[in-house]
Amino acid sequence: MSHRLSVSLSKGLIELRRIGMFHRDIAPENMMIHNDRIIHIDFGTARLVPFDESSGDRMLVYHEDVAFGRWAYLPPETASNRDFDGYSLDLWAIIVILYRLVTGELPWDRAHLSDNAFQLVRHGRLDLLLRLRGIKLSPSLVDLFHQFFREDPRDRLGLNQILNHPWLNSGDL
Repeated sequence: MSHRLSVSLSKGLIELRRIGMFHRDIAPENMMIHNDRIIHIDFGTARLVPFDESSGDRMLVYHEDVAFGRWAYLPPETASNRDFDGYSLDLWAIIVILYRLVTGELPWDRAHLSDNAFQLVRHGRLDLLLRLRGIKLSPSLVDLFHQFFREDPRDRLGLNQILNHPWLNSGDL
C-alpha cells in the first residue's frame, strides 16, 4: 500500500470537515479507489456536526443516535453508548481501515471492554497483539497506531497530527 493511499484516506475527512459533516459509516464497503484516490460513498447516515450557536464550539452527538456503522470501525465511546464527537468517529474508522490495509486483518471485532484484542491495545500493548498475530510493522507505524488507539478521544492523535506523523514521510510499513 502506498502512503499516498493513506493520505487519500484523510483527504476525504478534510473535505467532510470543511463542509461541517461527518459520514458515520466509514468502512471499506463504503469506499471506492480510483487512480490512488479514495472516494467515500453511501452518505445515507451522514449528519451535520452539531455546533453551539452562541460559542461556535463543536458539540458532542447524543449516543442514542448511534444506530449506524459497523462495530469493528466504531470507537469505544460509541460501543459503550457514550456521547461522541462526529469528527473523531470518522477518524477512528479511517485509522482502523489503515490498520486493516497494512496488516490484512481488523485489530478487533469491537472496540469494547469485552473484546480481548481491544483490551490489549487500550492497555498500551499493541506490540503484544501484533507479536501474537505474527504481524511485523515498522516502529514508526506502530507508534502511529499506539498514539491513536486510545480509549479517551482527548488522548488520541488528531487529523493534523496524523498527517504530520513521521510514518507518512518514512516510506516504511
